Amino acid sequence: MLLRHTLAAVSTIAIVALAESAPRAEDVVDAPQARPVRAALELAPIDLFIGRLAFVGTMLVAPHHALTATLHGDYMPREQKFVFKQANDVAFGGLGGELGWHVYARGEELRGFWFGPSLVFEALSAQVGNDPSRSFTATGLAFDAGATAGEGIVVDFALGLQMTHLTNDESPPDIVALIAGGGPRPRVLLGIGLPL
Repeated sequence: MLLRHTLAAVSTIAIVALAESAPRAEDVVDAPQARPVRAALELAPIDLFIGRLAFVGTMLVAPHHALTATLHGDYMPREQKFVFKQANDVAFGGLGGELGWHVYARGEELRGFWFGPSLVFEALSAQVGNDPSRSFTATGLAFDAGATAGEGIVVDFALGLQMTHLTNDESPPDIVALIAGGGPRPRVLLGIGLPL
């Protein structure tokens, strides 16, 4: 008899405790939902190693489709050495950008796997030693495939192939060939930024 009353009391207490801890329907409705990311602004940190500051803006313009624009400035004074610049007798600077179209596997947000083409353009000037400054332009196409992830911070990583034509390409300095391109070359993209 005592055992039956004890079991009844314990089960009643357990049921009340579980009912209090279980989420109520009204609490579930009022819980904040993660807002889909439909636009983002990112910084490209890998580019800093070649003297480039690049910003990438991406916006979903239709389900599965996003327009992306990149604007970058290049500058490296003569006395500065970066990872890919071993000689200190080259100074360069310039502006460039890309305009691209990305197709996302998820239809309503900038998240998950994506792929797409980009138009590439750049105007750059370089001076080697005491020689006169020379101007170079590069135009071409790129195709990338990558993935976008993150909640409060957007992280974008991609691998791709770029094909550019470099004007005034008579023996350009190595750093110019690296940055402005000329011919086919692989590329690695990394963007870290904020959803808008």
